[in-house]
Amino acid sequence: MSDTDTSDAGSFASAVEDMDSERALDSAQESDSADGETERVDIVARLPPEMALRILGELPVEDVVRCLEVSRTWNKLARDGSIWRELCRKRWADKFNHPHELHVRVDYTNLARDLSVREIKRLLARRGITSAAKCIEKSELVELLKRTTPAESPSVRLAPKWLAAYAVAELDSKRNRITKDELCGIKWQFRFINGWPRSMSSTASFLRDNTYESPLFERALHWRFYGDHVQVEQYPPLRCIRTEEWGWILTNSYVVYYLPDSALPNPKARTDMKIPVVSEAFDADSP
Repeated sequence: MSDTDTSDAGSFASAVEDMDSERALDSAQESDSADGETERVDIVARLPPEMALRILGELPVEDVVRCLEVSRTWNKLARDGSIWRELCRKRWADKFNHPHELHVRVDYTNLARDLSVREIKRLLARRGITSAAKCIEKSELVELLKRTTPAESPSVRLAPKWLAAYAVAELDSKRNRITKDELCGIKWQFRFINGWPRSMSSTASFLRDNTYESPLFERALHWRFYGDHVQVEQYPPLRCIRTEEWGWILTNSYVVYYLPDSALPNPKARTDMKIPVVSEAFDADSP
């Protein structure tokens, strides 16, 4: 991913945070009040809330964000959870491993009171937390949810929960460090590149005990994280790259690992993989 892509995702979250500030809203209202020559009529503010929400719900996300800074009334409407839940549904429809549920990498410390018990249990289950069954009170589940926020989760100070989920998903889609859960949760396809016939392909699995299995090898190999890369035995480390559907490609100068079509929500829309040239030099004996 380019630095520009990462900057765009960060700009989205920071823009929403800025527009949520008291100063931004006061500034917008002062601008309206200062224009004494023309009386402005806020038609949206005069509509029944359900009708106003239906209108704003038809807007693309960029326009919804702009609505946040118009006035306090528009900010409240554009922040409604129903709008952002639908924006999440549309945005994630063709994304890998993004069911239409609250995002697991959000830090819900300041949002927990707006979560239902069912939502908390579902988030914990998707984080792989099995001790939730021992919790009796909601407060216990909330505390467990706070303690299990994934490492390196994007930091955003947004509400409501679906707006936070949208912003975190955008930021997280630029992450180029694959987690162990992600790596081990996929049965990878892989093939050789750079002159090797396409028939030289197979499947591979990275197991949680750091063993690596593939039909091409008679014995299990071992893998490890090598900085932000993944390395199998002493072979050249694999660079982790995000795809347009927020999936992963692992590649070096000789092979490429990619998601099977069965793992994608819309495999028919998949375009030909653009495999970047990997030219970094690695010292495989370094820690």
